[in-house]
Amino acid sequence: MRAPGVASAVCIAARHPKWEGRPLFLVVKELGGTLTTAGLPAFLDSQIAK
Repeated sequence: MRAPGVASAVCIAARHPKWEGRPLFLVVKELGGTLTTAGLPAFLDSQIAK
C-alpha cells in the first residue's frame, strides 16, 4: 500500500497500560509533499478493514 505524500513508514508495537501493545506508526513525509495529520488517517480508513 502506498499513501500519498509518504516517503517511508514503519509500524511498531508500543507498550500500553491497558492493552499489551498498540501499533505506533512512524511516518516520513515526502519532500515537498502535502501530507497532513488529518489526511493520513482518512486515507488509511479508506484502505484498511475494521
